[in-house]
Amino acid sequence: MVDRKLERGRGRPAFGVAIATQEKIISKWGLLKESTGDSSIATAKTARSFKLPPAKIEEIIQTSKFKDHLVEIKEEIKAEVYQDKVPIIEQIVSLSLCQIRDFLLDLSTNEEKKKCLSVRDVRDLSVMSTNLNETLRLELGKSTKNVEITEYSYHKVQVLLDDLRTIDPVFDYPQIEGSDESPDA
Repeated sequence: MVDRKLERGRGRPAFGVAIATQEKIISKWGLLKESTGDSSIATAKTARSFKLPPAKIEEIIQTSKFKDHLVEIKEEIKAEVYQDKVPIIEQIVSLSLCQIRDFLLDLSTNEEKKKCLSVRDVRDLSVMSTNLNETLRLELGKSTKNVEITEYSYHKVQVLLDDLRTIDPVFDYPQIEGSDESPDA
């Protein structure tokens, strides 16, 4: 009895039929085209190795080329849209900052509005000021967090390591190589 699903092309392939993905076909075709230098020979050999008709191989290759071309066009459009967005976003940010500034000035002078603020409003103002502070610090080239950066001289690091070695003789602290700078006071 013949399985009707196999006759219609569904179900498991018959014994000896290679299961191929489009990626495998494209990869094999590309390697063969590179080695032979002829796309028709690459198509014929790929069709034989995957037991598919050459027309199907050519269809897969053309579809792949078309998809690659569409991806290129999509990336170009994204770049153009992004370039057009930047000035608009800058204007929106400028306008919103002006509105926030006007609102805060009005709020600071109007005692009645201060009394009407809810806890959520105050929290929103706090979040807004934090975000604006981070944006300003980024624009000025500063860190967005208040982090203290301390630089130690070679001598200070050597003294710290010597102290640690006396406190914890079990741990093997590294020897640092450096210049013999004058000790810092």
